[in-house]
Amino acid sequence: MAGSQEVATSDSSQISPIPSSPHLPPVDDRLQPQTKLKQPRPVLDIISESFPPFDCGTTILGPYEAETLRDAKFEAELSSMILDTLIESHAWSVGRPKSESLNVERDLEPKINSIIEIEKEQGMSTPLHPYRFSSTIVEKTRAQLNQFVIQMKSALATLTSGFL
Repeated sequence: MAGSQEVATSDSSQISPIPSSPHLPPVDDRLQPQTKLKQPRPVLDIISESFPPFDCGTTILGPYEAETLRDAKFEAELSSMILDTLIESHAWSVGRPKSESLNVERDLEPKINSIIEIEKEQGMSTPLHPYRFSSTIVEKTRAQLNQFVIQMKSALATLTSGFL
């Protein structure tokens, strides 16, 4: 038949005409749902059938070991990253006060020098001699230490004279 397509039904002797369409593939009755039900398999056949062997290595152990290795690698990388971060933050925190004090020193030194110059101009500044300043502290400390030793000797003499 021209203009129609023939499709075989479950009975191959009968052909049913279906209008042809250039966009539809030919229809096969074998793909259509069958009205007849298959005969169920006997239970004895189902029970006696052997199952394929279960491969525990590839099904469970393989993926588990791969995941464990991936986790260990991640933990090692994470530990390394944390250690690097801790070292860098420690270095920053230790170096920061020194750097900041150097920056402040550079900023304040000109201000201090200008104040000293202004005091010198006004006659308010007395020059400090480091040797004279340190020698007075040394002499004062030496006198205090000498006084302490004298007091200790006198206390020991008093204690020992009472026991004799």
